[in-house]
Amino acid sequence: MIRLLAAVCVIIGAWGIGYSRSVTLKGRCRRIAACQDALLEIATNIRSLRMDLPDALAAAAAFDPLFGMAASYIEQIDATAAFIQAIAKSRLPEEEQEILTSFAKGLFAPDVEGQLQNVENCRLRLANLLQKAEKEQRRMGRVYSGIGAMGGLALVVLFL
Repeated sequence: MIRLLAAVCVIIGAWGIGYSRSVTLKGRCRRIAACQDALLEIATNIRSLRMDLPDALAAAAAFDPLFGMAASYIEQIDATAAFIQAIAKSRLPEEEQEILTSFAKGLFAPDVEGQLQNVENCRLRLANLLQKAEKEQRRMGRVYSGIGAMGGLALVVLFL
């Protein structure tokens, strides 16, 4: 009975390790979607409410804390450096860092239309990245869970 309980615990534990990797992939998809929503909020606030950039970034923090962090840094340094510093502290994957860094470099567009175009370009690039991340999550999510369970089963067989 104890062996059976131990075997079940090993299988569930190994499956849990694989499942946690699957959850990480889902989290990445949610984070990219949140960045897209935050950028849409920035565009709406700039276009409709005529907010200045620091206030628009602060409003976008409701969707992703990265934007709130950038807004808090704007008080000490310029917008581009503030956003790049926030990106560096957020430990995002490299692809997302590159997209958001290019967005940060376009924050000093001379007019509202330039800022809105910068936001739209970043949203499009994030949409493409989100499609790839969702595809990877669908494909690899089940694989990670299955490998974890099979690895746990293999351990049980090995120890018996």
